[in-house]
Amino acid sequence: MAQTKIQADEALKKLFSLSKRPTLDLINALFDEQLSTEDTEIYPTNIEFVNADMSVIFADWALSVKDGEVAKQFHVEFQINNPASMIVRMFEYGFHIAKVNALKEDRQIVLRFPKQLVLYLERDDSIEEDISCVVQFPPYEQGDQFAYKVPVLKFWNIKPEDLREHMYALIPFNTFSSRKAIAQIDNDPALSFEEKERLIHREFLAIKRIIQASQEYLLDAYRTEKITEDDLNEMATVTLNLTHHLYEKFYAYHRTFPQEVEHMVKSVLDVEALREARKHARNEGMREGRDEGRKQGLMEGRMEGRMEGRMEGRMEGRMEGRMEGRVEGKLEDLVGIMKARGFSEGDLLEKVSREQDLNKLSRWIILAATSSSLQELKAAIESE
Repeated sequence: MAQTKIQADEALKKLFSLSKRPTLDLINALFDEQLSTEDTEIYPTNIEFVNADMSVIFADWALSVKDGEVAKQFHVEFQINNPASMIVRMFEYGFHIAKVNALKEDRQIVLRFPKQLVLYLERDDSIEEDISCVVQFPPYEQGDQFAYKVPVLKFWNIKPEDLREHMYALIPFNTFSSRKAIAQIDNDPALSFEEKERLIHREFLAIKRIIQASQEYLLDAYRTEKITEDDLNEMATVTLNLTHHLYEKFYAYHRTFPQEVEHMVKSVLDVEALREARKHARNEGMREGRDEGRKQGLMEGRMEGRMEGRMEGRMEGRMEGRMEGRVEGKLEDLVGIMKARGFSEGDLLEKVSREQDLNKLSRWIILAATSSSLQELKAAIESE
């Protein structure tokens, strides 16, 4: 896992620079597009622009795609606060992107603004559903003014199922969840250090639970091949660096927190082990699918006709094979983590090896990666 320390804005930009599948899934979800990985090409877009006064401005993220014969531009800015000048900045960025991609139609220059969005990361109930301004041209009559409007997405309003299924590239943003609450506790003059420590420690525990769940979502995205190994590594690095950047000033209230988070992420996101587990699951699923397909195909073929039976048998066999492969993959992940951490007690290994419930196995993977002792892990597993 990469160890280079990066600033928060650089970390955020990395989540918009993943491989093709997560990038297109994110564009489709943010901008209501239907871009496919087969028909779409992605091109990097310049985000550094020089104004007339020679000052340089940098957009957070911009991208050009070619959907068949149609070229499209997209632009996203991510914000923690809500400055009044945001709409002016969006207009500036939009104009520069339009200028770079200017079109000529019937000897006329066309400046086509990109699809734009502001993504707010930290809860602020004063933020509206969009930001806007009025652009006026001389002679400033009714027909000479135009409304310029940019939609807003509030990260805290994204449904969990949408985050997991379509916007999974943004999952590391979950680390923002408690920063404001911790800052408010830390700045409260009415609280003693002991009271602050107790309240902030509780918030840190909540962050750890959120990061645990986030890593499990990323594991599922990797197993289902939505993201690559490089994507997984980038997202883990962003999670660690964002957590450090957001909460470093509060570590005095929970000194072991950074080590606990780093251990949690590294233990769960062992790319080498996951690669072998996914390869094994795929091979086993294919083998089981073929075997079951043949058996079921022959049986159904005798009863309802050879052709129809084989088709149904193969389909059912593939489904069963895939399910068995997923269970075996999770079991391998779980046992591998337990052995790596010295939690390989015979009775406990035997118990987990008999489990076939995918949800339980997912929870036990997190427990194996984060439990502080064998006794803690054993008690948690046996309580289910």
